[in-house]
Amino acid sequence: MTQTVRCEQIETETEVGLTNGQVELRFDKESGALVSVYNRATEDEYLKDADAEGSPFRIYANITEPCPVKEAIQELALESLGGRAVDPANCRLEDWSFEHVDDAGIITLVLRHAATDLRLELAVKLPDDDVAADCTLTVANDAAQSQTILTSFPYLSGLCLGESREPNLGVMVANSGTAGLPAWHEHWTNFGGVYGGGHMTMQWQAIYEPSKNEGLGFIIMDPDIRNKYMRCYPEARMEVLYFPEDTLQPGEELRYPPVRLLVHQGNWRVVARQYRQWISDAWELRQPPAWLDDVDLYIGPWIPFGEEVAAAQQQPDVPGAFTSFRQLPRLYLNDPHLYDLKEWAMYNSLVLSDAPKEAGHYVHADGTYYPRHDLGGAPALREGVAAAHRIGRRVLFYVEGTIVHKTSELTLGGVGERWMILDEHGQPLDRYPGHWSMCPGCEEWQDHLAEVCKRLLWETGADGIRLDSLGSPWFPCYNPAHNHESPFDWNKWILQLLQKVRAAMDEVNPQTTLWTEHPVDFYGKYCDGALCQRCPGAEVPPVRIACPTSYRLYYYGHRNNGDAGLAALNGLVAENPYLYVKAEDWGWIHGSFGRWKDAGPVTRWPELHATLREAMIYGYPTDVDPQAEDDDKWLGRLWCSPKYWVMIGGHAYIDSEPYNAHSYLDGSPLAGPLRVKLPELPDSVDSAYEFDILTLKMEPAPLERTSEGIFVTVKNTFSAVFLPLPDCPPLIQMDDPSTLVPGQEVTVELTAFAPRRKKLVETNVTVTAPGLEVDGSGEVTLPASVPLKVPEGAEPGKYFISVSGDCLLLKRWVDVRASSSENNNL
Repeated sequence: MTQTVRCEQIETETEVGLTNGQVELRFDKESGALVSVYNRATEDEYLKDADAEGSPFRIYANITEPCPVKEAIQELALESLGGRAVDPANCRLEDWSFEHVDDAGIITLVLRHAATDLRLELAVKLPDDDVAADCTLTVANDAAQSQTILTSFPYLSGLCLGESREPNLGVMVANSGTAGLPAWHEHWTNFGGVYGGGHMTMQWQAIYEPSKNEGLGFIIMDPDIRNKYMRCYPEARMEVLYFPEDTLQPGEELRYPPVRLLVHQGNWRVVARQYRQWISDAWELRQPPAWLDDVDLYIGPWIPFGEEVAAAQQQPDVPGAFTSFRQLPRLYLNDPHLYDLKEWAMYNSLVLSDAPKEAGHYVHADGTYYPRHDLGGAPALREGVAAAHRIGRRVLFYVEGTIVHKTSELTLGGVGERWMILDEHGQPLDRYPGHWSMCPGCEEWQDHLAEVCKRLLWETGADGIRLDSLGSPWFPCYNPAHNHESPFDWNKWILQLLQKVRAAMDEVNPQTTLWTEHPVDFYGKYCDGALCQRCPGAEVPPVRIACPTSYRLYYYGHRNNGDAGLAALNGLVAENPYLYVKAEDWGWIHGSFGRWKDAGPVTRWPELHATLREAMIYGYPTDVDPQAEDDDKWLGRLWCSPKYWVMIGGHAYIDSEPYNAHSYLDGSPLAGPLRVKLPELPDSVDSAYEFDILTLKMEPAPLERTSEGIFVTVKNTFSAVFLPLPDCPPLIQMDDPSTLVPGQEVTVELTAFAPRRKKLVETNVTVTAPGLEVDGSGEVTLPASVPLKVPEGAEPGKYFISVSGDCLLLKRWVDVRASSSENNNL
């Protein structure tokens, strides 16, 4: 065990500071500017150009022009706003002190800027033998007149990790995030932005140097989600700017949210995990309904349009004809893929009007969401939802969170004009032609949206709502009808809206789920999840690590070639089960639904996801990924959970520009058995089992511990290696059931597989098969033979069998075909 190193003060002729066994921070003794950020573990100075500009803050005092704020600020030329830059380098250090309290050293510096008479107090707390220093900045106005200030904190310039800035990597915290990009690159011009929208979804940032295994990150510990603009600059600068400007009266002071500065070994995941802990402590997060764990494949489809329904009503006896909401199960059973959850759009009445011909596909944004009369209206939809529940499927409804088509009945009588976003010139925000953009800070709109969601759940018995657009835009609003305290309070407005919607939904059923279009960290207070529309490239999406798993991501794969492979790697639920391959790489090609061809084989990952959910939903990946030294195309993750670890991997195609969303795990076969090095593994794990995710066949996998490391050998195109700890519950083994027909009965054979247990204890399980009939209560002791029957009159399609209890969950799907089929494969 290493000995804890006590944090001590530093004082030389020119510098003061503090240091422990991991971190050293030094400040200029004359100005108080931060001049050294030193990683003692890697012996690397991070401020290699400390004289360029002062750190760790910058203030623009008494600006003469307002700060420009839009959805994405491309370039902040703050010097053009007038006023004076208060740089720590042009301040004077009036006083400093050091004390050691509660196993931490605290240095307090008092700086003064002579020209403005602003007094700045910076306190830095560094625990003994830790990598995280908590910094607090207080700005006081000692002048005789009021002053306005725009403050950046932190403001770190002159940064360089390692010998050169070129290899430094960073994290783009947009949407679900993208890691592994060049840190000091011009792409930051496009992807920095205002916190709370799609351009900055969390309050942290990290840069790292893989060759030295070191990093620098910061966390803004701001539970009140104040307005801030965050960006890394090509000039090797990191900045968090608070806006709009604050006014300090004489004698008044303002304290900014604390900044946790991390000077560490490892990559960006170190910072992300710290942020995850801070969120868990700072906010009370919504816990999702238990049934959401059962979702292993999700999609957002459309109800058939009026023309399709009218044609089906002319031939209602055609198999699969959809003529009424009461037949909603058909839209699940007839789908070739195994969707537990579908989020329906185009169920609303505007679809039947003339407006769609002008509105394109935005007919779903009608603001009222009354169910269509051509399919039976709300009563038929309620019956259809109940029927979907009986076959174990779940139903979400699409509701647009900010836009409404101008022909909607909601906009009659001037409501659209009264509720809309207006810019600083009093003009409507024109995001989508033919639509109003409603302001989430308009109380009437908040109340209306909450009532719509409540009515939908009450009328239909559905399982939840997804509010589209939320998480994507960030706009100021100047509509005088809304009586905004500030035009920049978008984040507060969104919180108010989500709170009202969630409370209204809870009045109907607190076990429903609420999602948004994109993930934002503070949405987890009221939401259970969000769509993930950006491919993360070779890295796990930063949101997946930085936000607690009670707030989940669902991979909207049809937007960006995302598939079951990337979902498996990244701990997400995918929209489709394909592996993507180029035609020349694979001899047998399955055509994809939708816009793609040559998508490759359909995997059975959704079924295996059910078994591995403890790791894939609630687990976490190791900080370093597994590596296949003999195959640089292979990409893997190692996920950890209390009862078992699991390695997911396969060949990957990673686009050279990670943010353009063309990366995927592909289906090209391995050249032969492949030896993969694991970064770590509990000593008690001494066996490994590889699942072929195309077939779910499981075989032992060679596991080696040598002086060179820990290795496992795989042989499948796309595999999951199961690594059980000694107290891991047994796996359930079951032969795939035959294809069935209504009225048929089969026997399902179940056994328990627990290789780590010297003596297998009695394994009691419950077998369920929604829409089918399990003999008796379904409660059996393994091994067991369980009779399963298909009811007479059962709709053809996909049904699932589930086994739960003293085991890891098993989920398998079975085909039910029409009785008239000639070849039933029995």
